[in-house]
Parts: sequence; C-alpha cells; structure tokens
Amino acid sequence: MATKQLEPVYLAVGEDSVKRRASTTRIKGYVTEGFEAFNLSEFSGETLSQPEALRDALEQIPFSDPQRIVIIHNADKLSKDSAQLIIDYVANPNPTTVLFLEAEKLAKNSRLRKAIEARGKQVIIDCGVPKGYAFQSFVQEMAQKGHGIVLDRGAVSALVEAYGQDTALLENALSTFAKRGFTKVGSREVKELIPRLESPKPWLFSDALGARNYSRALTLFAKRKPGEENLLFWYALHRIRELICAKTLIEEKRAGELASVLGGPAWKYKNHLQEAKNFSLQKLVESLRKATEVERALKGSADSEAAFISWITFICK
Repeated sequence: MATKQLEPVYLAVGEDSVKRRASTTRIKGYVTEGFEAFNLSEFSGETLSQPEALRDALEQIPFSDPQRIVIIHNADKLSKDSAQLIIDYVANPNPTTVLFLEAEKLAKNSRLRKAIEARGKQVIIDCGVPKGYAFQSFVQEMAQKGHGIVLDRGAVSALVEAYGQDTALLENALSTFAKRGFTKVGSREVKELIPRLESPKPWLFSDALGARNYSRALTLFAKRKPGEENLLFWYALHRIRELICAKTLIEEKRAGELASVLGGPAWKYKNHLQEAKNFSLQKLVESLRKATEVERALKGSADSEAAFISWITFICK
C-alpha cells in the first residue's frame, strides 16, 4: 500500500480513459488489500439518486488504514442534489476520507468544478488529450514512455485511422506490439496487426453481455489475445454502468433522455434500452459490485480467468 499524504479530494477529468482508469487504480492502491469492504466505497454519478448514501460513506471512520477512499465515477452525471452535497462537503472535508471523482467532461464554469478547484491546482488530474495534429505526438509519447516503442508518422496515422482517439484501444494495440518485442513500428506493422486486433472487437463482447448471451460472451472471451482481459473488462464495466443508467431512466419514464444523460451520440446507445430490459436494476447493481472482484484478480491477487468467467456467468445467467 502506498503511503503518500493525500489531498482530501481529487478530480480526474478528460477524454483519456486510460489515464482516468490508471488514476482510479492508483487511488485504490491506498486501501490495504482485504479491507476494501471497510475502507472503499464506489458510486456512479448516473445512479446516485440518494445523496444520503454518499454522505454516510464520506463520514465513515476508516478501519486499520489512515483513510477511507470514496470514488465517484462519471461525476459529470451527478444529480443536482448529489452535486450540491459534494460542493458543501469539499469546503470542510472529513480529514480521514479521500473523495476521488472521475469524469470525461466537467465544465470549468460548473459550481462543482469550481468548488473542487478551490482546493488547489494539485487536486485536478488532467486527463485531456490534445486535438488535431498534436494528438499524433501524444500517441507517439504513449508508445515511447509507456512501452519503449518508437512509432513513425505512418504508424501513428494508421493507428489513429483505425481507432480514432479511443485511448483504451490505442493502448491495447501498443501493449500488443510491446509483448511481441517491437521497439520500432511503422505503418506496415500496424496494417499487419490491426486485422488481428479487430477480431473480436471489445464492444461485441459488451453487446453479448447486454444481451445476456452466455455462449457468445464466453466464445468472444475465449478468443481474446494475451493481455486483452483488461480491455474487455473496461468495456464490460462501462456497459454495465450505462445499462444501470438506462434502467433507471426507464423506471422514471425518461428513456428518451438516455443519450443526453450519457453524453454521447444516440447511435452509440441504440440497443441500450432493450438490453436494460433484460435485467433487473438489482442484478445490474450487483454485477457492478462483483466487478471489484474481477479487477482485484486482474491485478494478480487471484486466478483472473476464473474470476472473469465467474463474472460473465453471473451477468448472463
């Protein structure tokens, strides 16, 4: 467990999902393994409809560790009441709690963003990605610093053409090159590799889980390449969170607001409402809770394949 003195609140914000995920994993590392039930609470902004549950988590006293960690995913989707609770809280936070928020976007002029920034620049973790041509240099830096790989311009262009600015997919491609021993990569190597990376696509695995198609989910999981478990897990976890949001909106008779609440184009969520009907809200929330067991196993504390298959089984059965 890390021992660094932590700030009482952090905000990881930006489109770089890989950096946000790494930051979240790093903050969880301050909880002693085996004490997560006592010292770690996680919420999702879309489904945090009862601010009292968040208040209770923030006010709890840690057990054995010097602090509790409270994480809020998709903080930009918080209800007005929950956001107000946090605004009030960060002005006078519990000294034994670390509140960690992560979001793809959170407007700088929002009251929540201003309240967090008032704690100092050091509490903001910038997870933004450069725009335009600067993004190509960003990808080259990802390859060089993260994997010791030199990408030429042709390789970068081919990767961006295939995966856009999806840093999770780009990171997966770079990890694959590293595992194969590449130190220099050009467009030819990328074009040879991409067809193998694209089958199966991680979102097809998420689609199978959403449809509760057990055999297809297992088949796609079995076809994964070495090291792709983390990518599949990340996509599956996001789908579960999105389906929780969809299920909640259906029950509130606000299904038509799904795209605006999730903050993406409508085509991206075209099957989510139907998929949400395949689950009870309790099943989805429990699936999200059980994801922590898979995440822990993927870090090497248990048989990751067995844990992942057990999670797939729970979701689909």
